[in-house]
Amino acid sequence: MKIIFLDFDGVMNKNDTSDRVPHPFMKGRRVVGLEADIVKRVSALAVSAGAKVVISSTWRMFYKLDDLRALLLSYGWLPEAEIIGETPKDPPHRGPGLIIHGYDRGDEIQAWLTEHGTPEHFLVLDDLPTQFKDNHIQTNDSEGFTPQQVERAMQILGGMA
Repeated sequence: MKIIFLDFDGVMNKNDTSDRVPHPFMKGRRVVGLEADIVKRVSALAVSAGAKVVISSTWRMFYKLDDLRALLLSYGWLPEAEIIGETPKDPPHRGPGLIIHGYDRGDEIQAWLTEHGTPEHFLVLDDLPTQFKDNHIQTNDSEGFTPQQVERAMQILGGMA
């Protein structure tokens, strides 16, 4: 199995993304949205590599998984790019990286790996550092996940399915 751990902000949008999506709990408000070309690029990567997607973005704290799937589809996510779940929201250990609610994204990914087993290949797409350096593409939040990063992502995922 191949897994892509997917962050949203700084990966599927950029600092200057003009699109807005409904705020998850403040009716009438909108927050930064997604870039359709990047959403399509990430889902095409998953399909080409034969990888399944696990959402690690903080968006999962505020939106239900089915709502995130629907949102991504509305931005051109390929339906055959399977989103199988999300990382835990309360992992048991703390480590290096961004700390949100007392833990960081790398801890969330490690907790998922501990629970589900480490796949043959996995990729972390995130604009923030994690402890998974050999499996991580750290995007730049001014560009998101770029076409130039696709080849490296395929290498990390072990090539085509």
